[in-house]
Amino acid sequence: MTTKIGSSRKIFWIAGGFFLVVILVASAGSSNSSSAVATSSPTSVTATTSSDTQVGNSVPIKVPDLRGTWRGELKSDWIDPKTGQSIAPVPVILVIRQSFSDINITLMTKESTSYSTTTSINATANGEDLYLTYNYTNRPKASLWDRSAIHDGAAILKIIKRPNRRLEGEYWTGRKTRGDLSLQFDSNVLAESFF
Repeated sequence: MTTKIGSSRKIFWIAGGFFLVVILVASAGSSNSSSAVATSSPTSVTATTSSDTQVGNSVPIKVPDLRGTWRGELKSDWIDPKTGQSIAPVPVILVIRQSFSDINITLMTKESTSYSTTTSINATANGEDLYLTYNYTNRPKASLWDRSAIHDGAAILKIIKRPNRRLEGEYWTGRKTRGDLSLQFDSNVLAESFF
């Protein structure tokens, strides 16, 4: 399906159940007309814009379907005060709920659950590399609050499509800890608990 949208500074386009909203902003300084074309397939949405005054202003943006359960691990720089040692990698489950207007992320470990508060998909300048970025609130189990308080954080994950679907990146917290996340797509079924 291809849809042409003319003379618009912002483009809001929804791909019938496959993908989210694609928002493109035409060059802010241009008073000339701009046009846009949006194309959909079962696995992506592509939207391009072009301006009469700026040749080469077309950059396709593909918004992937990330819905499902992802499994992997996080490696934290946190040092256990009792041992003075860093901790072993922590197994995690990341669940992405994605609709035409929202992306919600839940990350679960055996000790806590994080819920996204804001989420976005961002492209690099060339439009080829995509990143899933989000802020979150982490709620450890109440029995662990003496060593792991409720806290906020953020993460940025590169979306890797080939050869296997993966999310790779880093996170950081308001507790001044940080680490790496490595996740592999597991299933379209949305996990409801860590166990």
